[in-house]
Amino acid sequence: MVTIMPINKIMLIALVGLAMLFTLFFFDNSKPTPTVEHTETVRHVLGKATSPGVLTTAVYFEIVNTDEIDWVLIGGNTDIAENVEIHEHALIDGLTQMRKIDSITIKKQSSLLFEPGGYHIMLIGLKKQLRSDEKINLSLQFQNREQEDLIVDIVDKISEKDLNHELHHY
Repeated sequence: MVTIMPINKIMLIALVGLAMLFTLFFFDNSKPTPTVEHTETVRHVLGKATSPGVLTTAVYFEIVNTDEIDWVLIGGNTDIAENVEIHEHALIDGLTQMRKIDSITIKKQSSLLFEPGGYHIMLIGLKKQLRSDEKINLSLQFQNREQEDLIVDIVDKISEKDLNHELHHY
């Protein structure tokens, strides 16, 4: 029978503790856990991958309102950025400029595409670099309905085909 001396027990406990700390600090086990990946309301949710040091990115999608009332989108939140803002590209004094807007109305029985060169969601103050094939959480907040919890697929490039320009008319 092998007897473990007290010093060996202490060393074993210390090694197990160090292994646990190593796992906690060096492996990111936090996976997105929103309720749905894509919903009947929001489709084709894509975000743009970032380069090291870049603190902003855009998210694009199609939002479909099948209700009998207009919806008012007022913003969003995510755990990977300090701010989530609604933006649009607008022609101002002959120049196309991106600007923040406070809200946007999605008319009843219609859809609205958030796309490059148009409306989009900006994630500002990113807490980490976003890489292609990664997934992040995003919640859209509305003035007059429950929030919509999404998973955003991060990609290198976003094309019209990716966003599926087949807008649905109700």
